[in-house]
Amino acid sequence: MKKRLSVLLSIIIVLSICAPLQSVIAAEIERKSVSLFSSRIAKLNEKYESDSDSFEKHYNDNTPNATENRLIVKTKNKIKNTDAIDSVYGLDYAVLQYNNKGDMLEEYDDLRDKGYTVEKDIYLHTCAVNIEDSKWGIQETGVDFAKSRIADSSYSENEIVIGVFDSGVNYEHNLLKDKITDTSFNMSDSGNENDCMDDNGHGTAVAGIIAQATPDNVKIKPYKVMNDKGVCTLSTFIAAMEAIIAEKNKPDIMNLSVGVFDPYSNMKIQTELVDKLVKCNVAVCVAAGNDNLPVQNITPANCETAITVGAYNKDNHICSFSNFGKEVDIAAPGENVFTASHKAVNAYITNFTGTSAACPFVSSACAYILMQNPKLSPTEVKNEIKSSAIYMGEDEEDYYGSGMLNFPNLLVDKEHKAPTPSTVGGFYTDTQTVTFDNIPADTQLIYTLDKSIPSTSNGTVYTSPITIDNEMQLNYALIQNDKYVSDIKSQYYTVQYIADENDFEITEDGVITAYNGDKNNIIVPKLINNIIPTALGKEAFKESEFTSIILPDTINTIYNKCFQKSKKLKHFKATNVNDIWEAAFYACSDLRDEIMPNCTELDSSVFRGCSMLHEIDFSDSVTLLGWHAFENSGLLNADFSNVEDFDSEYLFYGSSLMTCNMPNIEVLSNYMFSNCNNLYKVDVPNANDVGTSVFEYCYSLENVDFPNVTWINDGAFDYCYIDTLYAPKCVTLSGMGSSVGIGQESYIRVIDLPKLTEITSNNVFYNMYVEEIYLDSITSFKNPSNVFKNLPCLKVLYLPNAEELYYPTVETYPFLPPLEIVWLPKAQVKTQYINPDSTHVTDQLKLFFAPNTRYLHIDSYSSIIVISEKATDVAVGVTRQSYLDNVYPTIIAPKGSAAWSQWQYSDEDPIKYIDSDSIIEAKGAQIRTRDNGMRFGFVLDESVFGVDLSQYKNLYKRINKEYGFTYSFDQSIDEQNENVNAQIRADNDDTITSKAAKRTVDGLVSTYNAVFTGIPTEHINDKISARAYVNIDGMYFYSPVITRSYSSASNADDYVGIEEADNDIVFVHEHSFVKSVIAPKCEEKGYTLYKCAKCNESYTENYVDALGHNYKYVSAENLKLTYKCSDCDSTVIKTKSELPIFIDYVNTKVVRGNDSMYLDLNNDGYINAKDYALLNKISN
Repeated sequence: MKKRLSVLLSIIIVLSICAPLQSVIAAEIERKSVSLFSSRIAKLNEKYESDSDSFEKHYNDNTPNATENRLIVKTKNKIKNTDAIDSVYGLDYAVLQYNNKGDMLEEYDDLRDKGYTVEKDIYLHTCAVNIEDSKWGIQETGVDFAKSRIADSSYSENEIVIGVFDSGVNYEHNLLKDKITDTSFNMSDSGNENDCMDDNGHGTAVAGIIAQATPDNVKIKPYKVMNDKGVCTLSTFIAAMEAIIAEKNKPDIMNLSVGVFDPYSNMKIQTELVDKLVKCNVAVCVAAGNDNLPVQNITPANCETAITVGAYNKDNHICSFSNFGKEVDIAAPGENVFTASHKAVNAYITNFTGTSAACPFVSSACAYILMQNPKLSPTEVKNEIKSSAIYMGEDEEDYYGSGMLNFPNLLVDKEHKAPTPSTVGGFYTDTQTVTFDNIPADTQLIYTLDKSIPSTSNGTVYTSPITIDNEMQLNYALIQNDKYVSDIKSQYYTVQYIADENDFEITEDGVITAYNGDKNNIIVPKLINNIIPTALGKEAFKESEFTSIILPDTINTIYNKCFQKSKKLKHFKATNVNDIWEAAFYACSDLRDEIMPNCTELDSSVFRGCSMLHEIDFSDSVTLLGWHAFENSGLLNADFSNVEDFDSEYLFYGSSLMTCNMPNIEVLSNYMFSNCNNLYKVDVPNANDVGTSVFEYCYSLENVDFPNVTWINDGAFDYCYIDTLYAPKCVTLSGMGSSVGIGQESYIRVIDLPKLTEITSNNVFYNMYVEEIYLDSITSFKNPSNVFKNLPCLKVLYLPNAEELYYPTVETYPFLPPLEIVWLPKAQVKTQYINPDSTHVTDQLKLFFAPNTRYLHIDSYSSIIVISEKATDVAVGVTRQSYLDNVYPTIIAPKGSAAWSQWQYSDEDPIKYIDSDSIIEAKGAQIRTRDNGMRFGFVLDESVFGVDLSQYKNLYKRINKEYGFTYSFDQSIDEQNENVNAQIRADNDDTITSKAAKRTVDGLVSTYNAVFTGIPTEHINDKISARAYVNIDGMYFYSPVITRSYSSASNADDYVGIEEADNDIVFVHEHSFVKSVIAPKCEEKGYTLYKCAKCNESYTENYVDALGHNYKYVSAENLKLTYKCSDCDSTVIKTKSELPIFIDYVNTKVVRGNDSMYLDLNNDGYINAKDYALLNKISN
């Protein structure tokens, strides 16, 4: 028994030891997996590095694969059958690299359809901007008081670590060197390996705020993920987050001052990773972002478990750039913040601005909470942060969340509880009085009414009742000996008055010209000095203190600059206003709520600078919009269904606009959407004219589809990043001067203008990062030598109807396009050069298709060059690199043409030649017994062209291909004759052509057969000469000629192919026709018949009309007359009433087939009195 017990205890001990050991092993395995995955991601980024700020450098390095061509998929298993050229698998992710953006986008849709969570790799940016200098953030939030209290307490012994997920830090900086715990994390693509030294500055600035705002027991752990440009790819972000999650010693708090605009809310991976880190007991603070957009469209700021931070300025007003929405939890100082600079150990900046500056304040605040109660979960920390904030009122919840950050409220163990005011915050319609009772002895209640935090140096000591007669925020706290002994509390009051009519000035015709009262929230009376108000006058309330104003229904017009620069105005209601004049609300930067449902006309600059006006309620009623109407406004969605023709330049310039729907406008005016960085969707189906710089700096606009646009002006897409520009009716592109095109410095992957016929400038595509250009209809250029100047990314050039083009060369342009496909089926190609030896195309060129050109002088590395017998002046050479790599170009042309006898570099020409007359393989001939048919078989393998054109989807669908056969029954043709190819061609009058309706296709291989059916026995020795062709945009490619008879084919052992590829052709031979003339009959036409004496085939011609019947009178019975045709025995019976009128034909000759023959009763051929007598006799 003891032995058994001993064994059992041994097992228990072993298990108890192994259980934690297994956990340690599992954790170590996970860390190694993360490390391996991270290193592979870093190598992938390095291999396919995409410098988003320098396309020129990127493409000159011959690295066409970019971060933008990458997908990230959540999956535990390897994904089969992808088109990825590279991949990294690990940590339940697949990172798939594609050759081009088109492939990536197609796979993106396919994987999503299959149910995968998939995202495009993107660049995440730091959340900082630059504004003027100042210093105020630390003092405003009460940091010094909180630091001193903690330093004097035992809480200072609890070490808290804040992670800074950023661009690294300058860990040698005087402010930071004693706070940094680790300097080895670097997953960015800049800096030194295992070194987090900051090479951008953003991370140092963030860390500098934390260092100022926290006591010595708070340490900073830098994670360098952003590069020297302040960006990182999504794949790098994932790898870094997974590495942090796998760490043994994670930070207590993570500061994430990064984010990206996500208009479609598809980017779930970032949010999931933040949530995963929170579940690892790390409180995560995220910058809300600087786009003046809803946070729901910003990731990872939209993560519910994180603490999302907005920014306010030194006036305690929300920053105009700060993102907003219910996801915002709190706001902190975010404009002109003093902090460390990475440039030197003693360098500082005073203008750090953005929610990136606000976020570290809140991360620091979390440290105060945790050092006082280390056991709190991230959710509890978040709740503590929110409950400690200074509430800013219901109107501000979308911007401040729970309110403004303040550090004194974070401290526990305060001596007193703040008293409750006699009147709490809320909505009132008359003046309120606030008093406080039970203020503890030896304390002072200090308050402010301007949103600032009260202190002994800022605020008023409460000694008497406080009057609330306007919209006010009351902040108050108990202070003793310059120290807070209670939390800081706040109450927000709204007092709205029916204004005193005596405070207004009004004209006799009802125009209000001024307000002399002191209230900021008013309802304008319906009668002023016995005058009904009808309008608000010019500059009537300019630079007013109004926060809210409601107009009577009698007012319908607001004149120029009425409320201009009324920066506190939040709410405006005017239900019957329909006409608003110039700049009426210009620079009303706090306006966020208007009610004007009947407004029909907006003059210029009406809401210009209204950065917090995100929605309007007059979209359906307005019909006219003036210049600059919403410039630099916060308007998010423009849905103006009733606005028609107008000329409104700068309409939405610099606004927060995300979408636009204007179905009836025809002109997109100059600069209309310029600098709308977040605009991602535009619906203008009836627009026909795109003005100058309309979409300049619209970074988020991915696709542009203009179904009715006919004209695009210069600069329309400057500095854009668009996947596809598609305008199916555009006929004109207009550039300006020598260097301004339609998209200066823009990346547009595909330009697709199928109807374009006119380019008005030499440089319409100047300096664009475009990869594919499709101009289906254009025939000529104003200056063909410059039109494609400086296109450093151009891969595909498709000009099917261009008549002339100067091919860009090294001598003509500083940037030689890395063209892969040049498609010029009708063009005369010319090159400009000084020294022929230096004239060459790029080494990337795969296919040069110019079958119509007469002239071609070009040096090539390894491209396929397709020309025809029309090319009479040909000099194709090789490049120096060709010799070094032993790789040479290939010419496809008819054998014997000028291309085959071109000028050569040496006697042993290294250039390869392919005869276009023999590209299709002839498989021979065989018998199809079921119908005495003879099958000719042909196979075309399109890989002979050296490139799989189907991979270029936009090009491939445009290429016109016709498969068919050309043949002859001429018995004199000999397939061994050297001129036989000239005899059997599709464009010869002496040959017959037939299209191939049936083919079997396997990838690039097509099989198609010509079957000559019904060959008579007497013609089994007749020869048929046939060859297959494929006509590609006017260039014919052939098989060799096959000459066979039925009898010779029946004795051959050729294997031709399957019946699915059969195309039946009726056999034709030399006929021996015998002529026969067939005479016409009563009811049948006559004709000449030709009938073959060999095969009975016949045809007819020379038709003669039928004769008609020759009726003769026979007898009469019961008043019915019987007639019989003398030629065919046909009989007809007529009653007297059915006979023609006798007088109409009396004394006329009978005409065969005419009704008059029924009156010739004596059959003498004439109608006369004898016939009339007989008719009367029959009647009697």
